Amino acid sequence: MNPGKPQTEIHQQNSANPVKNPDKKAVVVVKNEADYSKAFLEGLRKSTGFRKFNLRDSLFIINDQDTVLFPESVKIGDEIQFTGRKDELAIALRVKRINYTTVSYVLEMVEFGNTSHNQKGTADLSSGFFLGSESIQDDEGELYFVDEYSDEKSEACNFQIRIGRDEKRGNALFVKIAKSCNGKIRNINMDNFPMLLEK
Repeated sequence: MNPGKPQTEIHQQNSANPVKNPDKKAVVVVKNEADYSKAFLEGLRKSTGFRKFNLRDSLFIINDQDTVLFPESVKIGDEIQFTGRKDELAIALRVKRINYTTVSYVLEMVEFGNTSHNQKGTADLSSGFFLGSESIQDDEGELYFVDEYSDEKSEACNFQIRIGRDEKRGNALFVKIAKSCNGKIRNINMDNFPMLLEK
């Protein structure tokens, strides 16, 4: 499998076996709940339009028919440091993969001569990740597929971590982030700060 491409193997959901009652919630069958976050499982249980989800280790099976692999850009147990800088703002992000749906992180933002902001927590894969891969573009218009994890403390404050691989740099990992509520440091989005590169 080419790690620079979407890490899913999925056919057209619901085309061969549509759900008769699109308002009925899906049944979720889990081999080991510790392998997935509570937020991810709850999101699946609230899903409508799908009859059943079956989670077995790294396999995500939809309606007993279509199979998707959970993202593997960072292996479970691996911890990776990413760094980046623009003007006077330097950002360091340490990410550790906890299970198939969750990463823990430690974020440090330092604006030299001014202020700093530190935060740690966990971020989860969206329960709808199987509907399509997220992507970003670099300054040259190059398209990269990424795995997105979100830590949403509230509607006003959120943190998105998008992890991808750069084929131009020997398939090295990179991160793009969107982060609000940074104290005196400006909000970061996918467009106003460069990639954080694997250290």
